[in-house]
Amino acid sequence: MTRIRALFLIVLVALPALFFGLGRRALWNPVEPRYAGICAEILEHHSWLVPTYNRHSYDQKPALFFWLGATALSLADEASSRLFLVRLPSALGGLLLVLGTWAIAHDLLDKKRALLAALLAMTCWISFWSSRFCHLDTLFAASFTWALYFARKAVVGAGGSERIRTILLLTLSLCIGLMLKGPGVFAFILATLVVFSLMERNVQTIRKSGILWAIPAAFMVAALWFVPAWINTGNDWAKSLFYDAGVMHLFDPTNKAKHGVTYYPTVLIVLLAPWSFFGPALFLSLWRRRREAFLGNVSAFKFVLAWCIGIIIVLYTGTTYRSRYLIPLVAPFAILMAEFLSHEFKPKRKRSRLSVIGTLMVVTLLCSLGLSFAFPQLMSSQLTNRSWADFFAAVAALSWAPKVCGAVIAGASLLASFFMFRSRFRTAFAAMVFSIVLAFCTWAYYGAPAIDACRGDAKLIAAIRSNLDDHTRLVAVQGYAKRESTEGYFFFELGRHLECVLEDAASLDCLRDGEPCLLLLRQRDLDRIGDEAFLGWQEVGAEGLGHHNIRIFRNSGKTVEGER
Repeated sequence: MTRIRALFLIVLVALPALFFGLGRRALWNPVEPRYAGICAEILEHHSWLVPTYNRHSYDQKPALFFWLGATALSLADEASSRLFLVRLPSALGGLLLVLGTWAIAHDLLDKKRALLAALLAMTCWISFWSSRFCHLDTLFAASFTWALYFARKAVVGAGGSERIRTILLLTLSLCIGLMLKGPGVFAFILATLVVFSLMERNVQTIRKSGILWAIPAAFMVAALWFVPAWINTGNDWAKSLFYDAGVMHLFDPTNKAKHGVTYYPTVLIVLLAPWSFFGPALFLSLWRRRREAFLGNVSAFKFVLAWCIGIIIVLYTGTTYRSRYLIPLVAPFAILMAEFLSHEFKPKRKRSRLSVIGTLMVVTLLCSLGLSFAFPQLMSSQLTNRSWADFFAAVAALSWAPKVCGAVIAGASLLASFFMFRSRFRTAFAAMVFSIVLAFCTWAYYGAPAIDACRGDAKLIAAIRSNLDDHTRLVAVQGYAKRESTEGYFFFELGRHLECVLEDAASLDCLRDGEPCLLLLRQRDLDRIGDEAFLGWQEVGAEGLGHHNIRIFRNSGKTVEGER
């Protein structure tokens, strides 16, 4: 298969896997509402130099991701289009990550295994999930993957103009990573190259990679934005962005680790599902034939292992554990898995114990997908104050289409099991990829909206919008307004900043007798403050709305203009 055909097939599978139904669900915590709100504020306040959040300069991340999101948002105004467009940079990052995996695998292995690695990277759960979430980690992982690709190309490539071009592309990749997440990209790539040089017993590897030229060049390019922004905002913003959020956020020795040493290996099993179920057999097979793996290219094998080890070292050095920090491991895992599958399940090979294990794994494909989707998100944060019964009731209320999709997924999984048992592994793999992609599409188009129906946030926004006009303030008590993403959510959905008031009767009395306003608070805040503080207020709606059970009050002595 030629490169053009391989790229065409990758994009053809990526379109439904990463882009289909991208705008079907609402913004979900913890970071989506905040990042989407920042993108919306850039358009509203024209704060392109220094992005703002709640009208204050945002000092936690550089500006590149927010520039991309704001640019995408400027293309349309409809609600569904806005949700699609604000997530578009993440989806494009997922595609770039898959293409980077394909490019590296093409150099390390061969064209067939490179295509296999790309399909494996695309159908891991974390690739699907992170590409559909409005956050910058997917683009960061893509920039890091391409940076490693160009660094290795510089090590093994020719000199002259080709080397200069490779180092320039390495600089560009590092600059993008720097403008997305700060100096952390250098920690990941340096750790990988140091481990690789130790494995190769050649300290010249780092020098040959061009990284010693690319890092200062990336800083110089990034300074074209950072210095004017620094002058515009002052020293406190610059220190917070570069040092507090860029370095100490990850490596603060006074910050106690939030998880145990088993956190990342445990989470990784879920993130790389369903292919992670081949993990034990993968490592056993690669270790037994470590001299023959990667078509006998021991250096290439060491490079991928160094990639995995370097990322793990950086993550365990830090103290802020996040499952999405493992996205850069998708590419090396997919490359190792492609080498394993192509060796163990190649045509005319006698069916072994590994193929029997693989058959059992494929039979449990549906269960693994269901767990990998549901476990990290449903009950932990997205169904706050709701139950599984609510979710299944919402799913049951859907049309016949998701039920048909579920039946097709089950049939494709069983078909894959049959072909694997008969040692027709290429056909079995195609059936597995089809069932996984269809599961992704079904989840995005039907499952996520079912969760939204349980959360009830759409009803909350509709109730606020029906009682809000240009002369009415949108106010929330401090306990709710100070939540990390609350301001961003309401600004993205309503285009209005959420004002904050103290949780005491005196401040509420001033609001009650002041200009027209809508007051938002959680049920727990209402119980803590007491009903007597809301005498003279008129409640809009009889029940709590949204997944936080929000109560909405209005000045009883004022009339909202345009109210019927």
